This record gives sequence, structure tokens and C-alpha cells, in this order.
Amino acid sequence: MFFYLGIGVLLWVITIPGLFIQTKTGISFFVALLAFWLICAFRFETGFDWVVYEQYYNAVENSVFMDFPRDVVSMEPLFYLLNYLVSRVGNFQFFLFLVGTFNTYCACRFFYRFDSRVSLGLAFVFCWVYIPLEMGTIRQSIAVSIMLLSMESFVFGRSKKAFFGFFIAMGFQYSALMYAPIFFLRGIRYLITHVWIYIAVCLLFYSVGIGSGQVALGLGAVANIPFVSEKLSVYAGFGFSQRSIAGAGYLVLNCMLLGLAKLYIKEITRRELVSIGALICLIGAQSFLFDFALIWNRIQYLACFAQAVIIYDILRQLREPARAMVAASVAVVSLASLLFFVSAGSAMPFTPYQSYIKYVLTNEEGDGRLRTQQYYEDFNAANKVSE
Repeated sequence: MFFYLGIGVLLWVITIPGLFIQTKTGISFFVALLAFWLICAFRFETGFDWVVYEQYYNAVENSVFMDFPRDVVSMEPLFYLLNYLVSRVGNFQFFLFLVGTFNTYCACRFFYRFDSRVSLGLAFVFCWVYIPLEMGTIRQSIAVSIMLLSMESFVFGRSKKAFFGFFIAMGFQYSALMYAPIFFLRGIRYLITHVWIYIAVCLLFYSVGIGSGQVALGLGAVANIPFVSEKLSVYAGFGFSQRSIAGAGYLVLNCMLLGLAKLYIKEITRRELVSIGALICLIGAQSFLFDFALIWNRIQYLACFAQAVIIYDILRQLREPARAMVAASVAVVSLASLLFFVSAGSAMPFTPYQSYIKYVLTNEEGDGRLRTQQYYEDFNAANKVSE
């Protein structure tokens, strides 16, 4: 737990002073990049996902091309192809290294190309979604990274390339389809114009407590769409989510950020439309699909990058005393979010963090595999009790 908190504090300590200089790169950039990359690229038996993906990777490695594994969880076609190609040249640890390196590159490129502060973006993402995204959902992390490249292309007017990237992202994780609304700029502009009404409707719907997630999940599960319906049936087995104080607080924070964006960001170009559009999608999903957290969490993974861009845009509009106070407040809330996650029982597969570098140097495997197996046993037992 203290490892992740220490990294989070470090990222914010090196980021806040950099908000008062003009350059987008510097020592804070390189330190943040190195920390972001080392943790995900060299993780060893750490995280929610690695056991399932290790089994899938080994099954693909021991099969011939297009002979899809049958005794493991089915995966999307492009993810299968990636596993097949990498398994010809390296082991599963090498696969994690490539994924972590690609994701780090895409994150840094996104913030740089969106004219944002890279270290601030990495610090914000680290505290809010880094652990579950980069060390909990490999396919989703690849899809999000490709979507970041797609958003960049879309902002700079390369729409065909952007839509191509969008479909590539779905080839790695079908849930990337949920990111489609960010491309509907007219609808986003309309909602920005009527942002206060949108916020009021979302908060009211959430307060009433009539979630649409169960209905949406039921319709999707019975639609008999290959692979997708099967996935939704699996998600249904996890049970539905209830409203919580933490969830309500996060929704209010996002609504506040959207309101501040309306007040402080005066020039709305395609860049702002895409960034604010991602935030609008997240708020809508939180409000109308609050009972299906697996869905809005996946939207959050992409929207978090847009949130960081919006926050930096707002900070640039503030004078220095106010800028320092707001930046410090964002840092404190972000670190509190990180603490909330790493101190929960569900963080068992992540704590303590295990590095492949340490394993190579000491040959000590640690207890990561045992902790992950114990986590899944406890998770499955809890689901049986709830049934």
C-alpha cells in the first residue's frame, strides 16, 4: 500500500511546481514517465488479470495459428493475434513488458499532443485508474491506449484514421464500442450549451435510484450476439452495484469539473469537444448505469485522461495563488482516491507490488501467485453466498 502511495505523492510533488513554468517537459516529465513505465512494464505476478492472461498466453503459445484455445477464456481476435505473434519470440513476462511500454508511450503522447502537462496527466491517471487499468485489465488497457491515439487523430482532423483506430480498439476489447459517443461532436456541443440542465438531470436520476444497467444487461445478454452476449452473461453473474457514498461523491466531483469547464474554458475547439465529451459520457454512465459499475468503470478508464486535460486547461486560466490552491486540492483528492483503492480488501493481488527486476536479481518469486489465487477463491465464494 505504501509503495503506491509513495509513488503517488512523488508524482504530485514533482508536478505542482512545474505548473508555473512554460515548458511541457523537464525533470518532472522524465521522472513521471519512468515511474509510470517501470511499474506496469516490469510487474511480476501482480494484479487482477495476469493469471487468466498467462493461461491464455501459454495456450496460444502451444497451439498452431488460428487454432483458438478451447480450455481458457475466449478473447477478441486482435488480442489473439497479438498473443500469437509475441509468443513466437518471448514469454509472458515479455508480453507484459511490451503492453506496458506501449501504454506508457500512448499516455505520454496523448497529453503532449493535447497540449497538456504530461507529468500532471500521469500523476492524475496514476491515482485514479492506473492500478485497475494497467495492472487489472490488459485488453482494456490496450483498447484505451489505441483510443487515445484515435482521439488525437480525430482532434487534428484525420477522421478516417481516427475511426480506423476505433475499430482496432474494438478488435482488442469489444467494450471499446462504449467510447463511440465522443465522436458525435454536434451532440456534445449541444450538451455543453445546456450543461446545467444535463448536470441537473443526471444528479436527479441518480438520486431517484432507478438504474438502467440491469435492463441494458438483460437485453444484451438475450440478443444472442456472438461473444458479446456471452460476456454480458458473465458480467451478470458478478451481480449488480448499489449506490454508495463514494460513488455519489465521485459523480458530484465530475459534475463540478464539468461545470468549471463550462465557466473557464471559453474557446471550444474539437480538442475541447472530445475532452469534455468523454467527461459527459462518464457522468451519463455513472448516473444512468450506476447499478452496472463494470460498464461505467470502463468508460472512466478513458475519461480519466480527458479529465486530466480539462483540469490542466482550468489551471492555466487561474492566477498563481489560486492555481496553487486548486492544484493542491486536486492532488489531495487524487491521493485520497488512491488510498481508498489500495487499502480495500480487493487490493490483495496488488499489494505488495512485485517487480520482475527484483525477481531476476534475487530469484525470489514472492507470494503474488498465492495472493491472487486466494483473491479469486474469496471472490467466487462471496458470489456464491450472494446467490
